[in-house]
Amino acid sequence: MTQTGQWLASHPQRHMTFKATQFRHSAAFPNLFRSFFKIILLISVWWSHVVFAAGESEAPQPPPHFFKESCLAQLPLAGQLLELRISPDNAHIAYSYYFGTNVTAWLDGVQLGSYDDAGNFVFSPDGRHLAYICRRGWDYSLVRDCQEGAKYTDIGKGCVFFSGDSQHLAYLARRGSKWIAVHDTKEGKGYDRIGKAVVLSHDGSRLAYPVIEKKEDFTVVDGEEGVRCDGLGSFHFSPDVKHYGYVVPLREKWLVVLDGKAEQYSEVLSNGVIFSRDSKKSIYAAAEEAGRFRVYLNGAKSKEFESIGTSLLAISPDSQRVAYGGKREGKWRVMIDEKETPAYDGIMAESLVFSPDSAHVAFAFQRGTQWFVALDGKESKAYEGIGAGSVVFSPDSKHLAFVAGRNGKFMAVLDDAEGQPYSDIGAHDLLFSHDSRHFAYVARQTKGWLVVVDEKPGKEYESIALRPFSFAPNDHSLAFVASEGEKYFFVVDGKESKRYEQFLYSPQAGNAFKSLQLVATTNDAVFGRRLVCVEALGR
Repeated sequence: MTQTGQWLASHPQRHMTFKATQFRHSAAFPNLFRSFFKIILLISVWWSHVVFAAGESEAPQPPPHFFKESCLAQLPLAGQLLELRISPDNAHIAYSYYFGTNVTAWLDGVQLGSYDDAGNFVFSPDGRHLAYICRRGWDYSLVRDCQEGAKYTDIGKGCVFFSGDSQHLAYLARRGSKWIAVHDTKEGKGYDRIGKAVVLSHDGSRLAYPVIEKKEDFTVVDGEEGVRCDGLGSFHFSPDVKHYGYVVPLREKWLVVLDGKAEQYSEVLSNGVIFSRDSKKSIYAAAEEAGRFRVYLNGAKSKEFESIGTSLLAISPDSQRVAYGGKREGKWRVMIDEKETPAYDGIMAESLVFSPDSAHVAFAFQRGTQWFVALDGKESKAYEGIGAGSVVFSPDSKHLAFVAGRNGKFMAVLDDAEGQPYSDIGAHDLLFSHDSRHFAYVARQTKGWLVVVDEKPGKEYESIALRPFSFAPNDHSLAFVASEGEKYFFVVDGKESKRYEQFLYSPQAGNAFKSLQLVATTNDAVFGRRLVCVEALGR
């Protein structure tokens, strides 16, 4: 059986913009059973979070936790594990096992069926639905919640998609020599090739996909073929799914297509068309002539720039404000509500952010050899570097934090107050608790890694997992996975679970815990390997 992709998301490294020092990030990814899938194993990373008190009043203390272990599956000693997937809520496992001449599909230790082949397991975002591809003889079918669908010559691996609301499904299948897109059970037109960049709207009502024909390419939206072009590009539905926009190449030019209407440009930023949350605004950056960029907001042109930062286009959460960064006459500046900031030598990528209440805007910029963070026009102290992607607001919008560096040391800065300097700060997210009272990060002072909460450093560990690392959804409990030697354990508010061989984590879950539970592996010399759900419970 062919592996169709890693189930564990890769961990991108973050970088400090220090001039003289290069920082490294080390990570170990041991194999589970086979090299098909990789575990979350704990990562020593080089920059991330600091901990300072974000509120003046004393918050109620979270309850202590104990750990409950429940068996999800006992893997037999005989046979061969082919593929394994974890649900987004980290509560379920789906896997395929090879016995003799048959492949069996399983969910939480319950056999779903026996086939000639089975795999490509996909959970819905809410974890309540499961789909996978099976083969009997020469016929392929998609199994959704134990119901086999129509028979096809083939079904595309890595081409099964649930809608954001978990109620709808789309996949690519081949009948004879033609590929078709199947939306729930409705089949589209057959084509020679269909690209994997399938987009299903959040509510599942609309479907778009690229078609690659011998002489021309185009995008199909709700069954309607779009403008002819020479390749593929980014596609987005608006949040209310009433509008769509995408960017595709055409000979030496680029097309921006909004609701079927195409405009031609010399260059277009790769992030394509961005919609506001209320779906009333669309924004993109393009150049009618090379090196003469403008931002287009609902079709209206901005001033001209030599270039626009790909990650420096932002619409506020309330959809009322727009900000972007561009370069003109060799200097960078930010436009906020059409008001231009002073000129800078550089603006950090991905640093332009609005606060959750849309009242504030911040970004990191360079002046000479020094770096600063600007908040509503007010500059921070000067630093040798700012952590890439580290500028973050608290949920209540009252606090701003970022990672900075000076004299070869790293520190977290919260509301202009500098935290303790460390030799490294991990590439985990800077964390605010949900009520914005607490702040946490991962740092290293000597050999080990530790979590700092409200300026108080915790116990040192050999490594701390990059994700998940978050406060619990309903209280101030900080949860993460740590390691010592060859063993791994779940830590909640400083209380450690028993040691396990590995913890498995779904990339669909993101960085935060939706509930305080994870899947772990244990090995018994007599009965073999078990997959268990480890849950932290308050008492």
